[in-house]
This record gives sequence, C-alpha cells and structure tokens, in this order.
Amino acid sequence: MRRDAQDRRERLITAAAALFQCHGYHVALEAIAAEAGVGRATLYRNFADRRALALAVFERQLTALAQDWAGTGGDPAAFYPFLCRIARQAVLHGPLIASLEAEEDGPALIQGLHRLLDAVLAPPLASAQGAGLVRADLTVAELHRAAKMLVGVADRLAVEAQEQALAEALALLVEGLRPR
Repeated sequence: MRRDAQDRRERLITAAAALFQCHGYHVALEAIAAEAGVGRATLYRNFADRRALALAVFERQLTALAQDWAGTGGDPAAFYPFLCRIARQAVLHGPLIASLEAEEDGPALIQGLHRLLDAVLAPPLASAQGAGLVRADLTVAELHRAAKMLVGVADRLAVEAQEQALAEALALLVEGLRPR
C-alpha cells in the first residue's frame, strides 16, 4: 500500500475510534470521513462497511492495550487500571459484537477477536495472580464474562452516562476478583 494511502487509512481508523468513543458505534460514516479529512469514496475504498472499519478500530485498540501493558513492565499493580481500560473498550465495542452475533460469519470473527483479547488479557492476569492481587482460580474466560456483564450495565445508556455506571459496576466487580 502506498504511503499516502496508508496515511488516509490510519486517519480513518483514528477518526472512527474518536467518534465511536464520543458518539457511539452508530455515528454516521460520513462524519468519520469528514473527521479524517477524506471523502466517502476513500472511506469505502478502505473499508467495505461499518463493520470492517469497527473491526480495524477494535484490533488497533487491542494492540495498543497490549503495548500499554508491556510498558508497565508487567507490574501487578497495573492490573486493575488495565482492567478498567479493557472494560471501557468492551462497552465501546459491545454494539459491534452484538451486530456480529447476528451475521452468518459473525461467530468466526468473534472467535478471532476473542483469541486476540485472550492474548492481551493473559499476561496481566498472570501477573496479578502471581502477586496475589486476584483469585488464583480466575480465568481469562471469566474476564470475558465480566466484560460482557459490564457491557450489559452500560450499553443502553447515553454515552455521557456510561462512565458513571461503568465506574460503579467496576467497583463491585473488582471486589469479586480479589482473593478471599
């Protein structure tokens, strides 16, 4: 891919991430193109539809989360702040996952995303378990379920109300993850 084409693609992903965060998953694609400084044709040349763009955003954000964790040097104390970031991403991408569940090829795509997420979650979980900060029997699959629960808390709320609801739900959840 040419450098200028790659730059436009990256701008689209960046714009989509920002607008999804502020306005939710159903923000107009035209608004994303405008924010990126490109036309609709460029958007559709790079991404066939909203799903393709949202998947690119999701994958980029998982990569960023993995890099952020690596930047902590595996510090177990960084687990809970990291978990909060994962929860926010789960709420942001909940509508994408819900739409994928209804599509024919959705389960395969979701399975691929879960594999990526597993790879992101496993090192922080192992670090926190090694330090005794979370239950030794806690699994990555249980963290997936916890993320789904958090999505359920916030997904039907206005974007502005999600942060407070998520903070309250996370406070309850964190107590359940601590060793007894």
